[in-house]
Amino acid sequence: MITTNLLSVLELAKASLPDSLVDAEGYALLALAAERLPFELATFWGFECRLGEASAKMDILFEIKRQSQGRNILAGEMPSTLDALCAQWPAWKNLRRFATLWANPHHAFSTHIRNLWLEFDTAAIDDPSQADEILSRPCIFFGPNAKTLQKEQDAHLICEALSALENPIYHEDALNALIKELPGEARIFQIGIMLSRPNPGLRVCVYPLTAEEIPVWLRAVGWQGNPENIADILRQLPQGLESFAMNINLMPDGPAEKIGVECYMNWLENDPKQWIPLLDATAAMHLCLPSKYQGILDFQGMTHFPKDWPRPAEGIAYQFLLRKIHHIKLSITSGQAKEAKAYLALSHPGLNANAIFSKNAGGAWLVE
Repeated sequence: MITTNLLSVLELAKASLPDSLVDAEGYALLALAAERLPFELATFWGFECRLGEASAKMDILFEIKRQSQGRNILAGEMPSTLDALCAQWPAWKNLRRFATLWANPHHAFSTHIRNLWLEFDTAAIDDPSQADEILSRPCIFFGPNAKTLQKEQDAHLICEALSALENPIYHEDALNALIKELPGEARIFQIGIMLSRPNPGLRVCVYPLTAEEIPVWLRAVGWQGNPENIADILRQLPQGLESFAMNINLMPDGPAEKIGVECYMNWLENDPKQWIPLLDATAAMHLCLPSKYQGILDFQGMTHFPKDWPRPAEGIAYQFLLRKIHHIKLSITSGQAKEAKAYLALSHPGLNANAIFSKNAGGAWLVE
């Protein structure tokens, strides 16, 4: 048997999803999204979990990597379940146009855009009949490639990509003003078009930043809030966090007052206990329920693919499904941390046996 969609992987992860994070109703909503997406679209994806809400629902998101099968499928180079989505809804038509350029080796996107994320707000709906509304308007993120672009080139590439996605709202000058003030090695690592949100602006995500750099940068770019409030919130977080990222919404009159601070730990560390000090801090801020606290820690681990699991293609083996805590984000409004979210990752890279044993494999043995 050949599997055709990502629901097969979600089913494999189901037993490892704590009830406090997703109940039967919440899982059914995740499944509605996963079953509409082809298996080859993503080998790295996951969930967004609101730590302060008792509701056991999560959003679901998928990464499509540069030079991956998923990119080529989104571009329409082979038939898939995406064809129906791209024919039906404007946002998906725009995604196909973008992916066609991205898959063209002669186009700048092919070199300078490293990934694309699609996020579906499945936690926002109460009934499966609303699924099409969520599927039709995903939040779209794309990542400029810091390895191939100079910092001063970022704004031009971003505006080109926004135009390809039919979202040419923001001027290059506004982005350049943000980029000019970035300290040290900090770069824009994701741009988000929040199609499912009212009046969202353009999501600009910057990484890496230190706790000391964040208030300084916000002040320099004309952020509408008080940087001292942010500094106070950051002082409440534990020492030893690996790094921070900033999310701002760029509006026509500048950065919006609501911002997000992403907190990262060591991705290679398999012990979820490294997250306990940060979870303790969110609990002290009254942003994390005890059930969610424990559920986040219980999520991390590894599931081995069963030997009789239906493969998506002959010659490609999937050995394990890795479950990780990716990062925790604080949403800050009016000088206060109002919400904490955990982003949970699933990773299942494949091994192409034909490529491994072929003299002409060209290194393409890892399926992403």
